[in-house]
This record gives sequence, C-alpha cells and structure tokens, in this order.
Amino acid sequence: MSLREASKAFSIPFSTLQGWWKGAQPHFIANQNQQILSITDEKAVVWWIRNLENCGFPPKVEHVHQAAELIVKTKVGANWITRFLDRHSQLAAKFTTPMERARMEAASPPIIRDHFAKLGRAIKAKDIKEPEVYNMDEKGFC
Repeated sequence: MSLREASKAFSIPFSTLQGWWKGAQPHFIANQNQQILSITDEKAVVWWIRNLENCGFPPKVEHVHQAAELIVKTKVGANWITRFLDRHSQLAAKFTTPMERARMEAASPPIIRDHFAKLGRAIKAKDIKEPEVYNMDEKGFC
C-alpha cells in the first residue's frame, strides 16, 4: 500500500504520513528539551492526579501547578498547566459545581446526629466489631 493510499484509507493527512515515513517526531517528543518537566516527571504527575481522582479527591489546578514546582524546584510559567493538559489529553480541568440544595439540607447537624445514632444502634444490634467497620461513599475504596 502506498502512502497516498494509506492516507485515504485511514483518513490521515498525506503530509503527516510522509513526515512519519521520513522520521519526523511528534511535537511533544521533538520539543521535549524545551519542557520544564521530563517525560518521566510528567508521568509521575499524571499518576498522582489519577490516584487522587480514583480516591474521589481530584486535585485543583493550583495544586498540580505546585506539584510541578516542587519537582523542578523552580517556578513554572503561568501557562504551564494549559500545555501540560494539552500533552495529556486523558486529563481535563473541570470546574466543580456547588452542592445541590437537597444535598445541603440533608447535611444539617440534626440529620447527621440522627444518622450516626441509628448507625450506632445497628452496629450494636448486629454485634459488629470495630475492625469490621469501613468508611465508604459512592466512590468506593481508595
């Protein structure tokens, strides 16, 4: 199959295939020496973000920024996070939404006290020992 045929068959621009054929590298690799974090460092940051997300605590943008600064022991630019997210499309900056009204009302102190009183009675009635009690929310275990 020729490059032109492959270009049409896979909907990839001919110039892109031609560049790959001639050994051109993707921008994120070709410009690696201009990045403040190495690929290994960035992988560590992505792992850290994913780990926090899996535990139900996605980091704020400023925390990711601070993590990068701790790794390189210097300031990173104001646009670093934008370029980092461009390089790691599996990540996305999301804005949190305020808790809906019903959920806020359900979190009033009397309701919370009543919940834990009922929980305490259920634990006692079922003779559940302390090592058998786990704290979990809709996200599950970390």
